[in-house]
Amino acid sequence: MYPFERFMGQSKRSVKNKARVEGSICAAYLYRETTYFCSHYFKNFMLLPNNVRNETQCQTGTCQSTLSIFQQVGRPTGKKFTYWLTDAEFNSAHVHVLLNCIEVKVYLDSFLMAMQVPKGSSSSLIHSEFPQWFKYQVHNQALSPIIQDLRDLSNWPMRCVKEWHTYFVNGYKFHTNAWSKGRKTTNCGVFVKRLTEGGYDDFYGIIQKIYELEYNTSSTPKRVVVFYCEWFDPSRNGTRVDPRYNIVEIQMTSRYRPFDPFILAHNVRQVYYVPYPNFHTIDKCGWCVAIQTKPRGRIESNDVQEEIPYQVHEMEHENEIIEVEGISALHDFDGDDEELEGQNQEHEEGEEEDEEDDDEDEEEFEDDEEDDDEDDDDSLHYDDHSDGSNNDDNNDDDDD
Repeated sequence: MYPFERFMGQSKRSVKNKARVEGSICAAYLYRETTYFCSHYFKNFMLLPNNVRNETQCQTGTCQSTLSIFQQVGRPTGKKFTYWLTDAEFNSAHVHVLLNCIEVKVYLDSFLMAMQVPKGSSSSLIHSEFPQWFKYQVHNQALSPIIQDLRDLSNWPMRCVKEWHTYFVNGYKFHTNAWSKGRKTTNCGVFVKRLTEGGYDDFYGIIQKIYELEYNTSSTPKRVVVFYCEWFDPSRNGTRVDPRYNIVEIQMTSRYRPFDPFILAHNVRQVYYVPYPNFHTIDKCGWCVAIQTKPRGRIESNDVQEEIPYQVHEMEHENEIIEVEGISALHDFDGDDEELEGQNQEHEEGEEEDEEDDDEDEEEFEDDEEDDDEDDDDSLHYDDHSDGSNNDDNNDDDDD
């Protein structure tokens, strides 16, 4: 079945009002899209069953451990292979898992304080002595559920690991470099911020292998997925940022010399590398631009510290209206109060006189109106009398 036919079938099944079919389909579509969009802003959200993708499913066989390193979400796919780690790979993978476990950070700080490691030489000492020191510390502590998990973590993983060519995690689909060759899409590029002797650096690389480490335990097995990567040189000779366009350029022929190829699967982001075209004036041969991709089904926000759901009571209230009292008197703290009080009294007396003058003007205006009315009445009586006298004169003339 084609995706469009499947979508139309779901839309037709959502019709509730047979008299308004189009309106019912539109309302159901808006409701579904709004709910799916809002679910991205809540922590640990679960998508609808019909929208569940491969990268949102939990990893098969993940145990309920007290350590955060064993509670990561992801899923491999494709044909499974077995691989035996070399001594260098075995030690590097185990140390990397220890350093990226939150519960082990306390032991790492104690180790650095006890050994009084100077700056610039801690990396080699940690890789050589910290695993044995950590194992000795956890086996001498009182037994508890978290101590038991730490003991299992300190007992080193198995040398025989599982290998895949595809892995879904954090909304990304990762391929190995060998699996990506000959395909139109490239999913083997990774980016991560790693801690070095000089601080945090941006590391860009290519996935060569995908391994699943398994630790020997008496209970359910504990597994961790790591990527075996080939890192590019993070220094200025291999990685540079264009200050004008903020573009990250990678020299594809330069490599990171120390042997530290492993990275946890849930700590990486996906990138792809685009080579420059051939220029006649600018020599960009061997340089590529690293472009980060956005995860599927997730919204990233660097400004938000915690994912807090929207609450009505957290809205900002409108500003309350404050009634301002009228000024009854003015006080000059630097001058004389008596002068200000005298001026205020004169001002008040002047206002009272103005009010009295206004009242007198109104009374005079009313008197003038009454006088005008009386004059109008007198003029009317006079006109009547004159009319009567004229009539009498006319009658006398008729008699004659």
